[in-house]
Amino acid sequence: MKFAKYFVFCFAVFALISCSSVPNEQNVRLENECAENAAVADVFFERGMYDKAAEYYKKALKSKKYADAVSYKLACSYALSGKYGDALPIFDVLLKKDSSNRSIKEALAYTTLMNGNLEEGCRLYEELSADNPADAKLMRNYIKTLYASDLKEKVQAQTEVYLQRFGKDNFTNEMQKKLQDADNESKDKTEEKTSADKAFDKNTETSSKVSEDSGKSGSAVSTNKQPEPADDFDMPDWMSEFD
Repeated sequence: MKFAKYFVFCFAVFALISCSSVPNEQNVRLENECAENAAVADVFFERGMYDKAAEYYKKALKSKKYADAVSYKLACSYALSGKYGDALPIFDVLLKKDSSNRSIKEALAYTTLMNGNLEEGCRLYEELSADNPADAKLMRNYIKTLYASDLKEKVQAQTEVYLQRFGKDNFTNEMQKKLQDADNESKDKTEEKTSADKAFDKNTETSSKVSEDSGKSGSAVSTNKQPEPADDFDMPDWMSEFD
């Protein structure tokens, strides 16, 4: 009888240990599988095959242990393959978890800009430039967002600050040329408008002539100008934070 009780007790302990070890073994297998997928994704990423990299990073997300690191790499893959709309929410969530992380914020700023939100991209680059005054790349992108937003006075002011911090270079030469060209274009349009207004006033006696000249001057004096597309911004150092 004692032997039977002892046997039952040993069997119960063994069963308990076996049952508890099954989930652990499953977790280990899952972690190993995710690590393998992440490693494969890294290879694709390094080869510039960002769509394939994203495919394997998504598989690696099953692991909670490295979820943030894998999410960041997934977002980078999306951004580099031009899928900015897919990358944005991931960068946004990561930045909320780590608001002081410069790499994530820069990636979010660039992706926001490339996704067409110029105003928010400008705001993010302004903050990044203020927080990292020794980084010329961030300030260049901030100035470029100002120029694309048609904020010429701010462009001029920030370009002067850039010159004081980093000296004259190709960027300042290019930006000063753009400002000068924009100023000349503005003067030309003002002169055209003045001439058109004079012609209009001169011919007010003849109603038909007034109508004709008014239509001509209307097309001549249009000053609407769309901002230049944001196509030459410096890219972030992708993957610099979560290697």
